[in-house]
Amino acid sequence: MFWRLICLFLALYVLSTLDAKAQCNSSRYLDSVFTSARTLENRVYNQAHALQGTCAIEANTSFEAYALDVYEPTGDNIARRPAIVYAHGGGFLIGNKRMIPVDQYCYKMAERGFVVFSIDYRLCFNTASTPSIERAVYRSVQDMNAAIRWVKAKADSFRVDTNLLFAGGNSAGSIMAIFATYGDEYERIDIPSTYNNPDLG
Repeated sequence: MFWRLICLFLALYVLSTLDAKAQCNSSRYLDSVFTSARTLENRVYNQAHALQGTCAIEANTSFEAYALDVYEPTGDNIARRPAIVYAHGGGFLIGNKRMIPVDQYCYKMAERGFVVFSIDYRLCFNTASTPSIERAVYRSVQDMNAAIRWVKAKADSFRVDTNLLFAGGNSAGSIMAIFATYGDEYERIDIPSTYNNPDLG
């Protein structure tokens, strides 16, 4: 009986080692190993005050909803998957969550095994005002943080591993990702423009 148990444990160890080796040798996350699909469109993740009109008057706002799209690998059956919250570029003035090259990037990353959440966010600022530019960046970072909270809250629905949640973007979106990743609320004291006209919260 003792030897049978030893042999059973040894067999289980060898099988687990082979499985781990197979996973390490997989090209998942590096190469396109799945097909991909946009599985959810225009799901609201945040509501916030957005600038209206020419964006010259900061107090001229309306309450708007902001949405995201979800891209997933087709046929992927692992229990928890890494995810990317992705923001488009456009200088904090223009753009949307499906503009080129954002849509193509999201499909390609889903093909590699990531779940990708492409977001729209608040745009617009007074181009002649440095404080207005600072406020535009701060608003967009608030939106990315809201999207990250939404993804964490819905992690079970999309089989997301919240320990492997990445922020990313191109151009303005990459600036948002850096601030969302490395910025802390206590550092806001260094951005006085975010406290007035009106307070951005």
